[in-house]
Amino acid sequence: MGGLPRSMEDRGRRDSTGESASEERTRAWRGLRVADLSSGIAHEVRNPLNAMAIHLEVLADKVRGVGDELAEAVRPNLEAIRNQIHRLDRLIRQFADFAQGRMPGSELSAIVETSVSLCSFPMRRRGIEAEVTGVPPVSVKGAAPLALALVETLLLGVDLAQVGSKIRIHSEKESEHIRLRFSVDSPVGRPAPERMAMVGKLLEDLGGRLDVEEGPGIFAVLSIPVEPVAV
Repeated sequence: MGGLPRSMEDRGRRDSTGESASEERTRAWRGLRVADLSSGIAHEVRNPLNAMAIHLEVLADKVRGVGDELAEAVRPNLEAIRNQIHRLDRLIRQFADFAQGRMPGSELSAIVETSVSLCSFPMRRRGIEAEVTGVPPVSVKGAAPLALALVETLLLGVDLAQVGSKIRIHSEKESEHIRLRFSVDSPVGRPAPERMAMVGKLLEDLGGRLDVEEGPGIFAVLSIPVEPVAV
């Protein structure tokens, strides 16, 4: 008897990989379009946010004109609204920059902070916090691809971490590199090899590397070259 009909072979291939080639292409294409559209979406969302911020300040001035007692009573509410507008504006700007492969600035601590901020929702959904220690004020090359490597590593940590635990990022200087050690308490399973390989490739393109280190809960060590200090 001959082999399986082509349709059955294709179906089996889809079942074994979990995603057909067509679905994979569609997902990649959609990702590219999201990146293309993100700037316009960010612009359209930030415009009304800016208008809200302006009207909030006008309202605050009017309340102060009515009397000190009312102004003091509503001050916490106005401040809370102001903080949330600023927070949303910052998140939109960070997402748009990340989607388009931009990362303003080259300071490592700011890149780490932005990467953690971008991952705040998946972490918060599982009650996970990021604890960052010891990142020095150094500059690095390739801020945008480095941010992608950091975001991917953090999301790997979200998959590995216990609900309600922490992802710890500890930094240490080693010659002309900064080593960022990622660890979680009692990891669930192991990080996906293909995703780790992607992180390693991003680091190699920057002149860095992905190291393996034994230790409690350590799942990735990113070695990142730093820019020489100008004298």
